This record gives sequence, C-alpha cells and structure tokens, in this order.
Amino acid sequence: MILYLTYWFPATRRAQMTGLFMTAVPLAGIIGGPISGWIMSTMSGKAGLANWQWIFLLEGLPTILIGFLTLFVVVDTPDQARWLTAREKRLVLDDLAEDRVRAGPRQHGFAEALRLPQVWLLTLIYFCLVSANPTLGFWGPTIIRGIGVQSNMMIGLLSAVPYVVAMVALVLVGRNSDRMLERRYHCALSCLAAAVGLILIGVFSNSPPLAFAALVLAVTGVLSAFAPFWQMPTMLLTGAAAAGGIALINSIGNLSGWLGPSVVGWFMDLTGKTSTGLHVVAGLEVLAAVLIVLFIPLESKRKAAQEENRSAAPDDRYPVHDVPSMVSPQ
Repeated sequence: MILYLTYWFPATRRAQMTGLFMTAVPLAGIIGGPISGWIMSTMSGKAGLANWQWIFLLEGLPTILIGFLTLFVVVDTPDQARWLTAREKRLVLDDLAEDRVRAGPRQHGFAEALRLPQVWLLTLIYFCLVSANPTLGFWGPTIIRGIGVQSNMMIGLLSAVPYVVAMVALVLVGRNSDRMLERRYHCALSCLAAAVGLILIGVFSNSPPLAFAALVLAVTGVLSAFAPFWQMPTMLLTGAAAAGGIALINSIGNLSGWLGPSVVGWFMDLTGKTSTGLHVVAGLEVLAAVLIVLFIPLESKRKAAQEENRSAAPDDRYPVHDVPSMVSPQ
C-alpha cells in the first residue's frame, strides 16, 4: 500500500494520504476494542468455542471477505480509474510526472537498493519504531486492568480511547509533514513521544488517570511516526527498488512485532509488572529517533549529493519513468 500510494499522490501530499490510510489502524482499535470486550464477556462457551476463538472468527472472517472485494474495486493507476474524467486523469498524471522530476535521481533496481546502506538503516529504524505498536496492542488491555479496571466491557471501551486520539494525530502529523516537506523530525519526535508514554505508564502506575494518559501518549506517538517514516524510502528508491525495498523494510522491521510483546511478557513473569518490559521498548523508540536524526540526511542535502554524483558520472542510469502503466489518455 505504501508503494501503491506513490502511484497516486505526489510527495507534497503523500504523508497526509498515508496518514489517512493508516487511520484504519486506530479506527480498528476504536471499533474492535468494544467489540472484543463484548465477545470476551458474552461468547465464552457458545457452540463449544472459547471467547478468544470467537474473536478470531467474528473479526477475522470480514477481513478475508474484504480482501477479495479489493480485487474488484481497487485499480492500479489513475489512468485506469473509471471514476475520473479524462481531464482529471491528465491532471493527476501531470502532477505525478512533475513530482518525479522534483524528486531527482533515485535507485531503480532492487539489487541496487540492497547495496544501499540507507535501506538497511531504514530497516533497523523501522524495527525499533514499530516495536511499540504490537506491544501496546497486545498489552494495552492488561495495562488498563493493572490500573484497576476489572470489567472486560469497560476494558474494551477504554482500549478504544487512545486510538481516537491517535487517529486525529496521525492525520495532523502527516499533513504538517507535507506542508513543511520535512520527514525526519516529525518521525523522530513521534518516536520520542511514544518512548515518554511507555516510561510514564510505569512511573504513574499508582495514579490510574495519569497512567492512562501515558498510554494514550504512547499509542499516539508510535502511530503518528508511520506517516512521515514511509516517505523516507521513496526519497531514495523508485520502481522495482521501491517495491522490493519497502517490502524488505516492512518484512524485517515487523519482526519486532514478536520481540516487543515477548520482552514485556518475559519481564512480567520475572517481576510481576509490565513496566520493565515497556522501558525496554521505550529504549527501542529512542534508538529509532537517534538513528533518524544522526544518519538520515536532510532532503536538501540528499538532493545536492545526488546531483553532485550525477554530474560526476553523466550517464543514463536514472530513467525518467518510474511508475508502471502511467500512460496519459488520448
């Protein structure tokens, strides 16, 4: 989907569109939290299934059906969109062509992308960044129970609150990132906000309102980091390099979806508290922010370096066309 959005939106709008797309994550939390609470409270033992098994069925099957529906609804590129007029298609395609020129030379081949140190750096950054997201999703209800809430239904309702705030912040951070054409600090500061929230959950464990506010901050911070982060790979890559590079970053980075929750569980077995494990995940968020600030170049410096390299070796390594099937209609 990150690659797909580059076929439709220029860089000046892409973080906002990425943010809008990713509101599906907090929206799922808003809707899914109360529904999960209701299932956990009422469906245990029905048809011989445990309540968690009913969650898999009632929340998983609609996802599969929508996946099939996508094949018939979504088209690849603007020139294939039946809902756009010929003039609208030309406007979109011209805007994208101009954006590709402004972006400057980028790597096109996947093999070239694999040799770029920045791609592996972004993979490490994403591994650290994404760790808080599954951790909070998995341990969020336990954290809420730990501050004194016992009802499964109430836990489900309260679990939705951080995602309401995160959904708004996700769009605003993406929009501001586009407005300023700045990605690094928007992403790094969001990671730091997540780290602060994770630490404060334990600090305020004896003060339920403050601990819950810290949970809201942590969820909001980590989700807000995604929109600006995903603009960084496309600053370096396009075409097959973008397709493979984004997949590589996402696939390896998401392995922290196992690490984060497991670390919290391991420390909970040792100490009886989630706070120590949350501090470890907070450390990963801080590391992501530090790596971004220290090693991801400013956009202006990146373009200047690319132009210098291109001047030194004026060959035809960088073809203009990097979006497949982008043929303007007659």
